[in-house]
Amino acid sequence: MIYDALTNVLIVVAFLMAITVGLTVICRDYRHFNGLKRREDANIYQALFDRFYFIIVTVSTMGYGDISPATNRAKGAVIAIVLFVVVILLNTFSKVISGYDKHIKNMLVDLVQTSSKQLTVRNERSP
Repeated sequence: MIYDALTNVLIVVAFLMAITVGLTVICRDYRHFNGLKRREDANIYQALFDRFYFIIVTVSTMGYGDISPATNRAKGAVIAIVLFVVVILLNTFSKVISGYDKHIKNMLVDLVQTSSKQLTVRNERSP
């Protein structure tokens, strides 16, 4: 159960990083985003970091507003990113909750079986 949850989390992180690279390729120019300046977005590492920060803030629904899409190309990319991430996150949460439900059910079944065994032993001892 925990292994599956960690695997899903790693998949989501890898997906977010892949989306960051895609967003950087699609909207490399700083003019696609409000809040980015040419000199701050000059090298590729800063551009990747700025877009990763933007994606994390957007997907987490914090939306600080310090960076926002300015062009239709950037807005379309953000819409696609949010839709994909929502689907992946919902799938991940459903798997985690499903595993947790199975764990709780197994615990309850064990508890009922143990209780019934104890009652059977007590009834056998009673004259």
